[in-house]
Amino acid sequence: MNFLSNLDGFEWDDGNRTKNWVKHQVSTAECEEVFFNLPLLLANDVQHSQEEQRF
Repeated sequence: MNFLSNLDGFEWDDGNRTKNWVKHQVSTAECEEVFFNLPLLLANDVQHSQEEQRF
């Protein structure tokens, strides 16, 4: 599964953008960086994946 080869960006709504900063002091750019660091480790998030595929 190499879904990153088709990655063309990320979608952030204002609520999540603000929440990530307030709760974790992490910018959206920092969140996105983890998808391009090596080695990339992926694991299914079964607990939160009832409606969409999440990792």
